[in-house]
Amino acid sequence: MAGQSTQGFWIRFLAALIDGIILQVASFIIVLPIAFVLGIAAATSGNADAASSLGTGVGVLVSLVVQWIYEAGFLSSAKQATPGKMALNLVVTDENGAKISFARASGRHFGKYLSALILLIGYLIQPFTAKRQALHDMLAGTLVLVRRPGQY
Repeated sequence: MAGQSTQGFWIRFLAALIDGIILQVASFIIVLPIAFVLGIAAATSGNADAASSLGTGVGVLVSLVVQWIYEAGFLSSAKQATPGKMALNLVVTDENGAKISFARASGRHFGKYLSALILLIGYLIQPFTAKRQALHDMLAGTLVLVRRPGQY
């Protein structure tokens, strides 16, 4: 971690925005065929309300799984960053600057739900902490740093 600085709120927000756009497109591409099949099932079952509820539930579940695998997979890869973070030269490391595991990246991802739970306070504390960590970073023991030259 020597020579690297932790990153501020707005650059991290922009990286999350880029990732959010990518995830919306990916989720749509994955969920659309499922919704189509469930729509056909609804039309033939005679119980459109139940099929619609099932379709909504499956769509939400698939989107949550896609988001989890996307984030944890990219953060635990050799790149140490999602495409949004890569675009802004950011990486996610442990507190010693090392690559994180899929389990730790998963914990960080699910910690974001806690960060968002009460009026986004877990995110908003980030600029005021010593290591510029949001709540989910503290829980997972991670830092968001500027990529070192040659890191990927």
